Amino acid sequence: MNRSTSHHEGLLRLCIFVDVQGYGARSLPDQERVQGWLVEALERMRANVPLEEGQLTRQNQGDGCLLLVDPGVPVPVVLPRLVQGIGEAVHWVNEPLRESARIKVRAAFDVGVVRTAVNGYVGRAVTSVSRLVDSAPLRSQLATSPAPAVAVALSDSLYQDVVATGLPGLPPESFEQIAVEVKEFATWAWLLTPGTTGENTGRQDVHGSLER
Repeated sequence: MNRSTSHHEGLLRLCIFVDVQGYGARSLPDQERVQGWLVEALERMRANVPLEEGQLTRQNQGDGCLLLVDPGVPVPVVLPRLVQGIGEAVHWVNEPLRESARIKVRAAFDVGVVRTAVNGYVGRAVTSVSRLVDSAPLRSQLATSPAPAVAVALSDSLYQDVVATGLPGLPPESFEQIAVEVKEFATWAWLLTPGTTGENTGRQDVHGSLER
């Protein structure tokens, strides 16, 4: 077995997990289309942040996707752009679709040390985002009427370290604290208030560059 590691091995990375709500209830042809729409939305988000292809690693999982931001990209700069970008990208994908075909997406963000394993990525933050995105508060937000197209949650540590300090673009008052319990995982997190993810802003690009 090749035990060589990349230069990103064991480094602190911003982790994002994105998942499509209600995917399993769709027909097989619809599921194929949804996977394509999700990939299209994530590519749109990356380009609008903007991040280069090598700055955002994607591990596809059918109706979900794990995203890892390059360790060299500053989290306080990229976080608000990604949160806004996922909302704008989903809106852009949904705009030409009939209402019954449109997708709803849950997204979760955390930061932690990530390592490469035999079958993917491992780390506390990797587990955290996969559990947060599957939590009841995010699912419930997308089930409300009128329902937003995107539900976003941040880990407690990411909120406290970045957002609560006064990060431009993500006001602390835009979030509400939630309790999350999924399987063996239990923690506090922060749910973004509907209407603050950029999903109603239309096909609007996020300009500017990321300092490396």
